[in-house]
Amino acid sequence: MMQQNKPSKPFPNEEFVLWVIEEEFKRRGYDPAPLLHHDLVLEHPEGRRWKIEAKSASANPQVDMNTVLGQIIRRMDNPQSFYGAAFPKGFGYEERFQEVSDWVKQRLNLYLFIVREDGFLEEPPDAPI
Repeated sequence: MMQQNKPSKPFPNEEFVLWVIEEEFKRRGYDPAPLLHHDLVLEHPEGRRWKIEAKSASANPQVDMNTVLGQIIRRMDNPQSFYGAAFPKGFGYEERFQEVSDWVKQRLNLYLFIVREDGFLEEPPDAPI
């Protein structure tokens, strides 16, 4: 799936997580945009814009999740943008994200992206990518 510009830091590093997401979005027609205080900003020619924050795996997924959500919320600047929290698979991030109310995620256009060690992106089924 991903062949070029492989990151220097392997899974579960943040660089690897961002690389997988960027490559998958580029495959779907997105282009990287100026970062504007986010780890990754991607724009589609049809007008969709994603702003994504990512973290490496750590010993405390709850703190990581709170940090990412705080970064996203503080930097939200457009109700038409979509926002993503991105983490490596296998460290409890899916469970932490489920603690966020569905109505909050809906109103904020907030989605979870999980990256597997094999470079596969587990995306939310309802994400408008």
